[in-house]
Amino acid sequence: MRPFQLSLCLCLIIGTGWCAHPSGPDRPVSGGSGSSTAQQHTEGVAGQITNEDGSAVEGASVLAAPLDPGGPAIPEIAIVSYAMGRYQWPLRAGRYSITVVADGYQRGSKEVAVKAAEITTLDFVLARDRRTHALSPTIREL
Repeated sequence: MRPFQLSLCLCLIIGTGWCAHPSGPDRPVSGGSGSSTAQQHTEGVAGQITNEDGSAVEGASVLAAPLDPGGPAIPEIAIVSYAMGRYQWPLRAGRYSITVVADGYQRGSKEVAVKAAEITTLDFVLARDRRTHALSPTIREL
């Protein structure tokens, strides 16, 4: 077996090393469901999304847009809040506009400055979308 083939085979078998973990500025910084990568980040934003009553809003879409000229690339398009309305997103140091969108609620947006090696807490309280709520029939109306 040639040296290159041997090293490729070993890398694939072991599952570690440079070939198993791409590096670079555009590499995804959080994994899919079941991955613990997103929970190991050391800088970014994390928080909780609730409604006006204090109830968690699970399944809300969280979007980020860099505000700094030539700001860092954001590998994911959006993330989704999970249990208890919590979310966490590893983002590189910089300024961002964070927007939260959820069915039946008004959109919420805030600006945040992420510092190197820090997790910035950014909570959202979403107001019910009165237009959507008014159009949803109740049991009495049916």
